[in-house]
Amino acid sequence: MSDSSVPEDDTATDDVSAPTTDDGETPEPAKDQRRYAFLSRHISALRALRLGGAFTVAAAIVLAIVWWVQLALLLGVAFPYFLFTLAILFLWFVGARLRPLKRTFATITAVCAVVAVGVMGQRWWLIHEQSSIRTDLLFVQALATLGLGIFIASDVVLRGIREYQNIPPGDPDDPARYRPRKHNNTTSSRRWTCLLRRTALALAPVTAAATAIALLHVSTAPINHTAPLPEGPLPERSTGIGTTLSWTKDVTGLLATASGAAGPVILTIDGLTGLNPTDGTTLWTYHRTNATYAKILDSSTGDDNFGSLSSSYLVSSPNGRYVALRITFPDELARIHAKFITNVIGKEIPTHNAVTIVVDTLTGHVTNEHPSNINWNLQLTDSALLDGTTAYNLDDGKIRWNLKALTDDEPGPYSPSGYSGPAGHRSFILSGKFTWHKAEERMSKSLTLMSDADPTDTTTVENIAIDILTGYPVIVNGLTAQYAKALVVEKGEGETPRAIQAQETRVVTLDSLAGLEEMKPMDMGKTIGLNAAASHASGTLAAYPIPEDGKIKILKYDTVVDHLEWGNPTVGTVFDPTTHTATPANQYPGLAAATVGITPTAGNETVSAEIVMKPADGSTGASVPLDTRTMFQTISTNEPIQILEKRARRAALHIIDVPGATFATLRVDDGLPVDSDWYSSYSPFTSTGYEYAPSYRLYGLKGDAS
Repeated sequence: MSDSSVPEDDTATDDVSAPTTDDGETPEPAKDQRRYAFLSRHISALRALRLGGAFTVAAAIVLAIVWWVQLALLLGVAFPYFLFTLAILFLWFVGARLRPLKRTFATITAVCAVVAVGVMGQRWWLIHEQSSIRTDLLFVQALATLGLGIFIASDVVLRGIREYQNIPPGDPDDPARYRPRKHNNTTSSRRWTCLLRRTALALAPVTAAATAIALLHVSTAPINHTAPLPEGPLPERSTGIGTTLSWTKDVTGLLATASGAAGPVILTIDGLTGLNPTDGTTLWTYHRTNATYAKILDSSTGDDNFGSLSSSYLVSSPNGRYVALRITFPDELARIHAKFITNVIGKEIPTHNAVTIVVDTLTGHVTNEHPSNINWNLQLTDSALLDGTTAYNLDDGKIRWNLKALTDDEPGPYSPSGYSGPAGHRSFILSGKFTWHKAEERMSKSLTLMSDADPTDTTTVENIAIDILTGYPVIVNGLTAQYAKALVVEKGEGETPRAIQAQETRVVTLDSLAGLEEMKPMDMGKTIGLNAAASHASGTLAAYPIPEDGKIKILKYDTVVDHLEWGNPTVGTVFDPTTHTATPANQYPGLAAATVGITPTAGNETVSAEIVMKPADGSTGASVPLDTRTMFQTISTNEPIQILEKRARRAALHIIDVPGATFATLRVDDGLPVDSDWYSSYSPFTSTGYEYAPSYRLYGLKGDAS
């Protein structure tokens, strides 16, 4: 029992008499008493630190509860580092039971805790540096490990003090007891001073950890500069081609472009940017350091070229209000997660190797960010996003509903649909076996549609017109095309398809097919598939031209058709959603049927070049002279042609219609050939996530609303 006249924090132990032996040597117990003399004078501090460790663990538990949805999806990341926590608990178990070496075990525990927190912190930083993704699960683990280390080290030392003071466990003066010790007969001011000191010590670990986490979150947060909602009416897409160059802008590392609700949206290696269609100024930005972006639309095709619809980085909602993109996990993190899930579950299941992000194109505000997989299909309606089998609200990111687990006989292991891209205004594509292997299967599809509000409300529709080159449906502003009756396939010897007859086609909305709205179908005439590249670039439904005999002839390997070869027209009919009319290509003034490219010009003994956009109806087009920096591109690869997916993949020039402007992008890098690709993986050489980032020049041309 301690002297009641001595404050708890100043327990006197120096007057403890040590027994001596006959030979004059100090016995071991006396040596140990002197070793614990310093620690014994700071029992209250040790008890406060132990309490602080408990507070820190409690804080980690609270964070785990708050972040549980995200943390549960990344348990594979936690498992390897959980071994540190088990090791610390083992040291506590051993140290609490061994009479000697308690200080040694306490030191080892403290060192292990510091090393564990350092390893987790280094791993967290490495993951963020290589992907810009913050794995908050590692924060929670590090916080819990730190708290456990402080708690266990303090507890083991207090147990050692108890033993060498010969105080029985549970005694009111037991320094290791968990209940508060009795107050000494000190003055009120001294008591309050001690209480405040102990309280500060107890709160110090969790306060320091919380401050560090807050600072890291702030310092590593994406740079998001938002804009207020625009006042007045939004700009509209032009039915013609812009003829007046309004602005130019140079960017590095352009990955993709999209049409937002108020103008163009561009994705570079630095992030997403919304541009003013009038003058090209920046409206808002969403930038992430060292992010590596994943292709969304049919990422399995292997096409790594800018402008390819089948390998786009962006998916827009039908009304253009929202755009979705993905950021990939580092390979190491993805492998750890997949291995853990496989080992625990016992079979391979979809694991998370990416993060899906949704951005409001009017304001730049991020409305949703959640773990995903690069192989999951992604669809957007005007109000919902379907990522794999989970639907989210676009405006607030909340989970709307989940589909039941897929079976092996359903189309694809990761999603109920083989399609990624804009869907209907209120409906998703639930199923459709999209394939490139059989030509007749690339002419029309049977689709199962479902409401974005109720996944049990489904409808199956037949004879949906698709792109005969890609095999996928073409949906623009919620519209698509449907054949009036099934296509007639002519077969040759061995039942091999050789030709397909064109059929009467009508324009419908996906929502009307799903039974969610009433709409009278609009005739489009005879067609044989939709040109996806021309349709998405122009915001229309552009149908392929029909040969004179009305048949699509299938060539070798069932992959190409002979009348869409180089130099031939690629658009026969255009349905314009603005005017709700179907127009022959040679009478249409807009981008869908126009020839676009680069053509040489001569004058004053010099040879130059210019970008040209020539409407198919012969109306006034646009021409943009190229300067010395932009002239390096090989003219032969960019000669004026109509838009076609397989031609656009290797072209340096790409043009799309956006609200308020005709938007063109031209690659201006003269260091590498046009078809050079860059790696979409973290690069220690550039620290940008990309080995090479080509430069582009952007052009904004005023549209003609007439």
